[in-house]
Amino acid sequence: MQPNRINPADAPRCLSGFIQVRYLARWIHILVAVINMIYIYTPLHDWPGGLMLLKWLNFPVLILTGIWLMLGNKIWFGLRKRLAERQPKA
Repeated sequence: MQPNRINPADAPRCLSGFIQVRYLARWIHILVAVINMIYIYTPLHDWPGGLMLLKWLNFPVLILTGIWLMLGNKIWFGLRKRLAERQPKA
């Protein structure tokens, strides 16, 4: 295990969920990018359904996972903070 990496078992519950979602988003982002590279650098770009697949599936997934990887920390903890403020204190 790398020294700077957080072990999800040792992390608080909310941070553990964020780490799992980020890990999944990173791998989805990498796999979709590889699919795009395969489409561009192989003869698959002659396949008529390939362009539709790229336009309507790969690019939106690539963009959404990229945004999540860049801004996910602010979104995740901002929502957690707002939800904590809305709950009545006992």
